[in-house]
Amino acid sequence: MAELSQVLSQVLVLAEGFGIAMPPARQTIYAECLADLPLERLRQGVVHLLKSRTFAGNLPSIAEIREAAGGNVNDRNIVSRDGSRIMGVSPHPRAEILVQVAAET
Repeated sequence: MAELSQVLSQVLVLAEGFGIAMPPARQTIYAECLADLPLERLRQGVVHLLKSRTFAGNLPSIAEIREAAGGNVNDRNIVSRDGSRIMGVSPHPRAEILVQVAAET
């Protein structure tokens, strides 16, 4: 598991590459949902998206980033606002934080 600051750095590289300004709350959500990926895989996914994504103007979704980093449906962090399971996937270990951040935005 990568450190949150390292993950956030990769998220900001992606945002800059696509010309997107990210509010702090969105930065936190993205970083938290990607933090369980190995850092090198995340870096490779970010580079892949920057090189291959054909449309700009919006940031790739968390699921899109996870897929580019070699993630799959079994390791995605999909949570509802209350942190409960969705589609049989266990809630993110920090679901409470994600719910709190989402509620503040």
